[in-house]
Formats: sequence, C-alpha cells, structure tokens
Amino acid sequence: MFSDMSSAPNGVSEYICVCIDETPLCYLILPFLASFITLYPLFFFITNMKSIISSLFALSLLSLSSAHAQCHFPAIFNFGDSNSDTGGLSAAFGQAGPPHGITFPGSPAGRYCDGRLVIDFIAESFGLPYLSPFLDSVGSNFSHGANFATAGSPIRAVNTTFRRTGYSPFSLDVQAVQFSNFHNRSQIVRSRGTTLSLPHCICEIISK
Repeated sequence: MFSDMSSAPNGVSEYICVCIDETPLCYLILPFLASFITLYPLFFFITNMKSIISSLFALSLLSLSSAHAQCHFPAIFNFGDSNSDTGGLSAAFGQAGPPHGITFPGSPAGRYCDGRLVIDFIAESFGLPYLSPFLDSVGSNFSHGANFATAGSPIRAVNTTFRRTGYSPFSLDVQAVQFSNFHNRSQIVRSRGTTLSLPHCICEIISK
C-alpha cells in the first residue's frame, strides 16, 4: 500500500491519503513514515493498530500546517468502524433508522450519528466529495476513493455472527482484502480502457 516518495508520479501531489478510522496516514507529510510502515508486515500493523494510530496522529499534527499547502490528495481510502462508516454496514444489513442522519442529510444515510462524521470533514478539507461505501453499489462513485469502514468492525476477526453480537464480519483484515481486490479489479478495468468511477491514481500508486 505504501511506496517510497521517490517513486511518486508527477510529484508528491499525486499521492492518495489513506485513513484508518479517520486518522490520516499522511506519509507525504512524514517521509520517514513510509519507510516505517513498509518494514513491518500487515499482521503486526493490525494487532498493534490502536497504539500505532495514536502515535501517527500525534506525528501528523506536528506537520499539519505545512501539509495543508503541500498535500493535494486526489483520493482517500478509509478503513475503520462506526466512527467513519458512511454506509457500509447499512448496505450489507439494512439501513439504520432515526435519529441517524436527522441533522445531515435529514434522513438515514448509513452514518451512525445524527450528522456528518470526521471522515466527511477530512474529505471536505481536501476538496473531495464524501466517500462512497465500498459495499454500496447504488449511487456510488469511487473516482475519489472508497470507504471500507463498517460499524462494529473489530480489529481481529470474530467467530460469531453480526445478528448475535453486533460485531461486523468486516474486520480490519477483511477490509484490507477488500481494498486489495478493489485495486486488482481496478487494474483490470483500466486495462480495458474503462475508467469510469475509478480513482485515476490507484493503479499508478498502490502497485508500487
């Protein structure tokens, strides 16, 4: 998912922003971050996500002022749970009723709150549209990224059902697999000359 800055096509402004539970992993802001994550396998990152995220968020804040002028991300790929779910769980198991969405957009919209989420404001800050949930095939547009977060998602897979415990079956490792499949299928579609509703940058960047 990450590559060295030296391989960035058309300069650093073409890189994507990857978020895990609304925490931007802006390794363009922190050049050493890319090397750090690349050195560790995914299972280490998953099992230590909570402590790592706190550190990454603190480090991101240190360079926030300079990052705003330098980072112009064309797409965001988000992973997480109800804190950043923009409709994934609702697409899979049915729409959550009021008061969800009562403030924004005025009706249930898959967000497990009464209005917008932090990930919505992150998208706004980059001048991007709100992220479409990966699991929702109706009215979705993935030209500026995708949201793999679903409410109730644990870090590790649980041996139970959603109806029984409320835990989403889309744990972080499943979301990572979904992202990988999305990338592979995007490459196939682009090889056929069709790019509608797909991020322009995904094939050039994530394959590094």
